[in-house]
Amino acid sequence: MTIEKVSKKSVISSRGGARPGAGRPKGSGNKLTVDRLLDSIDAAMGQPLEEVIANNYIKAQADPKLSFQYEQLFLNKVMADRQQLEIDDTSTVENRQDAFLKALETIGAVAKSVDQDTE
Repeated sequence: MTIEKVSKKSVISSRGGARPGAGRPKGSGNKLTVDRLLDSIDAAMGQPLEEVIANNYIKAQADPKLSFQYEQLFLNKVMADRQQLEIDDTSTVENRQDAFLKALETIGAVAKSVDQDTE
């Protein structure tokens, strides 16, 4: 019994695979950008998304579970942007906690001022 080599070309079917001219052209940008999405949200709500999130966080303080979820959201955002925070390697855990608490206080102050402006 002899085994014959089968070339790849004889196995390829006419279905699937790359086709000339198919797909998104090289160098084309995304149709939906984060900036355009945020601008659309701001326009639809009549206020910046950051203010809406801050207001909702203040309202969520009545529900500990929801409040905790907001704090996780903020912490995840801070951790994602940690390279932008000015904390050096010698800073202590307490300093980092203080920086996070100050950020939350700032968000809360913005939400309170917005609430007072709308009343």
